[in-house]
Amino acid sequence: MMRSRPRHALANDAALAEATVTAIAVDGWNATTMASISQHAELTYGAAYGRYDDKRALALTVWRERLADLLPQALMTADAALATGPAAFANAMSAFASPAPGLVAAVELVQAGAFDPRLRTDVYDPIAHWLDGWIHEDSTGAVSTVRATLAYLGIGLVLASWRSWPVDLSGEFARYHRGLTEPAPSVPLPADQAIHLSLSPFDTGDERIDRAMEATMAVVGELGYHQATVNRICRASGVSAGFLYKRYAGKLDIFLAATDALLRNGLQANADYTAALIDQYGPAIAEAVTWREVQRPYLSGKRTIALESNRLARYDQRMHDVHQAREDAFFASLPRGAQQPRALAHAYGEVSLGLGMHLVANLAPRTWELPFDQVTVPLLASLAPE
Repeated sequence: MMRSRPRHALANDAALAEATVTAIAVDGWNATTMASISQHAELTYGAAYGRYDDKRALALTVWRERLADLLPQALMTADAALATGPAAFANAMSAFASPAPGLVAAVELVQAGAFDPRLRTDVYDPIAHWLDGWIHEDSTGAVSTVRATLAYLGIGLVLASWRSWPVDLSGEFARYHRGLTEPAPSVPLPADQAIHLSLSPFDTGDERIDRAMEATMAVVGELGYHQATVNRICRASGVSAGFLYKRYAGKLDIFLAATDALLRNGLQANADYTAALIDQYGPAIAEAVTWREVQRPYLSGKRTIALESNRLARYDQRMHDVHQAREDAFFASLPRGAQQPRALAHAYGEVSLGLGMHLVANLAPRTWELPFDQVTVPLLASLAPE
């Protein structure tokens, strides 16, 4: 006969599970330790280790019992709400825009799973399999394109939620509801490729620094920020550690400098590319082509760099400041007066959509082949002046 566990032991189990979610959501996976989990749970260090061998074992238990279904359920709820009406859809999307700690922790573990073998097997791969199957469940009509767009926006809103933009997204949610419930007929998209996405954005005037920044991004794109090291960067760039340490205090400083340059130069290159497409094909087709190009399978490392930079900005003040400085400069370019709230909400939606697109494209690579004009045409039409 099995004996039931004492009430205090069950209470401690629940406290550890809740603390694990909190620690991952607040501190990030890389900074989460058994000690920090114990502290959040207000339990002794030994109480945690008495139950689990390490943080992965604890996190995987919490994943199975609490987190694994959160993202799929939230996406399916948003999908079902499209048929219910704008209010229901806005309510479903608000769960992503103001995410509970559990949803933040779930998305953080998915991102961490790209670089951690144990998390990849139990977290990343199952979510990738589910997401790909859900998006492509119906190969007819616009269902796949609509679901992919929902995933981009929903997951992206979670990824962007560390930002403190003063935005009201109700108008954006209404626009997406209109756009996703009235998909357009698809036409063959132009073949224009975004060549600039394959080129180095670094031009500091010092060829060695450019190589080091390019190597930093390559290493982070392959291994993630946490496993990237100065030694790996030196080997990849052919630049000595002494040269780098004379200019940067460590890995974070190099990554900060490279991120700043990437945001400055890369965003401008993207804007120029999109502007050229708009001149030739109009805004809706230009948007569809841009979506396709960002998701090309061979750019998975570049997408990982953007995701890791954004992920670090949630948990590291210095990276947060780099992003904030660039975004403040962008705010200054927005129209003033009555149009500013709408412009700001649209900009926040675009930032979120882009982040989500990066992660979804890595999880479900075949989404890049979808006919995105089915949704970009009605979405862009909804942006017409009121």
